Amino acid sequence: MRKQPGRKAFILRTDGVACRDPISIGTAPIANAAPASHGAAELPRAKLLSDPRDLPEVPQKTARTLFSLIQLLYLGIYITALATLRIEDAFLSDRTDYATLLLAILVATASAGIAVRLYLLAAATFGFRGLARQFLRLFYAIFPLDELWALSPFLLLDRIGIGLVMAMIAALLFLPFAQRSILLMGDNHSSSTRRS
Repeated sequence: MRKQPGRKAFILRTDGVACRDPISIGTAPIANAAPASHGAAELPRAKLLSDPRDLPEVPQKTARTLFSLIQLLYLGIYITALATLRIEDAFLSDRTDYATLLLAILVATASAGIAVRLYLLAAATFGFRGLARQFLRLFYAIFPLDELWALSPFLLLDRIGIGLVMAMIAALLFLPFAQRSILLMGDNHSSSTRRS
């Protein structure tokens, strides 16, 4: 969109506040913005991932239990894949010339995944206070691993059919975001109970 001389652009943000854009979209000062509740400037909202301020509060015990169950699910996936390497080898050998490379990737990522999941499971089980903060630091490193393993149900294609495979993949693709949101919801609740 080109700006014409003498015309001002107005933006209606998602929170309903209109702001004038004297220079360029995205860098305009906020006009008529409501003051922040504690006198501090409001932080910008996350663009892609859930913002902790937008999530409901959940008791920390509930959040950690759900988070632990997700870690157990991932551990089960990794251990099952490693236990059935001969089946995966036969499946991949029938379909690609890169079966050996794919099996090496499977073993390496499953081994790394087991270590990460055991650490996170222990942290959640024993009540590590900085778990949410630590997971947020690890999130971008774990995310590619989780998304790669979200495709693992394709290894079951001959046994369960395409419908169940696609349903499992859809759930596993969403799971990294669910883990993050669950921890943030529990952390929101523990922060609010400490303040009151």
